[in-house]
Formats: sequence, C-alpha cells, structure tokens
Amino acid sequence: YKSLKRKFCSMKCEKEFLNGGVGEISLDTNLAYVLGTLCGDGWISRKEKNPDDSYLGLESIDKEFVEKFQKACEPIFGKRIPIRIRTEKLGWGHKPRYFIRVYGKNAITQILKYGTFSCHEWSVPKEIFTSNNEIKYAFLQGFYDSEGSILSYNIGVSTVNKNGMLEINTLLKSIGFRSFLYEIDVKGKRNYTVNKLYTISIQDKRSIKLFDSLIGFT
Repeated sequence: YKSLKRKFCSMKCEKEFLNGGVGEISLDTNLAYVLGTLCGDGWISRKEKNPDDSYLGLESIDKEFVEKFQKACEPIFGKRIPIRIRTEKLGWGHKPRYFIRVYGKNAITQILKYGTFSCHEWSVPKEIFTSNNEIKYAFLQGFYDSEGSILSYNIGVSTVNKNGMLEINTLLKSIGFRSFLYEIDVKGKRNYTVNKLYTISIQDKRSIKLFDSLIGFT
C-alpha cells in the first residue's frame, strides 16, 4: 500500500510539474516582461489535442536576454527552468543559440487570456494600458529586448504588425516618450518575405535618456 501511495504521489507531482503547479497568476512585472517578449521573439506552441504538450519558448543568441526571460518565467510557472544551447552552425553568424522550452498547461492557459501572440496578430493587452508605469516599463523591455535596436542616436523597433505597432506607439506616448511610427516598403528586397515593415523611432535626447533610465535593454 505504501509503495502504491508513493507511486501515486510521484505521478501527481510529476503532472503538477508538467502543468505548471500554479494557481491564479496576477499581472506583475515578471508577467508583463513575458507578455512583451511574446509580442516579439517568444512564442507559445499550442497542442489542441493534448494541452499537456503545449509550451512557451524563446530562442536567441543573446544569453542575457534568455536569462532575463528565464527569471521572469520561473515565478509564473512555479519551477526552475533550464536554458539549453544549440551549437549547430545554422544562421545568426553560426553563433550558439540559447533556448527555453517550458511546459505548464495551467500557466499557459492563463497567459493566453491576455491575447493572441502571433507575428501578424499580437496586440498590447488592454491590462497593460490600465496598469501602473512599472508594469508598462516591464512590458516594453520585453518587447524591445526582442525586436529593438540602437543605431547612433536612434532607438528603433520594427515588426510586420501595423496595429500592434500603433498600440506600442500609443503606450510609449502615454508614459512621456516622443516617438514616431513609420511605414517602410521592403517589397522585393533581399532577406524580406513581406511587403511592409512598421518602425517606431525614438530620436530626441530627452526620450533616449528616459528610455535608458526607465526601460533599457537587458
């Protein structure tokens, strides 16, 4: 009987570990960072036929970015999350790629309540707009860590999602940034499979200093 009980408890703990083992998730800076990253380089792989196999993922050559994402995810999923390394010489200058794949049905189900996180359809969750500034900063850091860049006196970010970028621009302006949204025609250009890109630029010194102090890059 004792051995059967131990086996049952072990199976129950393993299932809770797989499914996240968490209760209700509240919107804090960790979750805001994860949501911002999911609007960029992060993704959720949904398995409709077997939800237990759904997972949240991120892959990048930037180790510090992946570590930041890892630390934000761990309190959400209630467990330690390993970072793995790919060393195959594929793209990105043949640099090693760091990646996370975290399973947790309960946590993922709650995250998906904040929106659809696909390349062309993501949007800034309405809860971000109505939250305090610290939540907004964390969301924007996740987004800019994914998609942003610094070129001389210009902090830029580009995606193919026009509506999403309009919302990002609105969010930036709501916390005091002077930012501009541009449409760029890339039809037929090398390395592009889309016709248009939408770019937000922050150029004035005050806004650049504000970005550095409030948001920054990991």
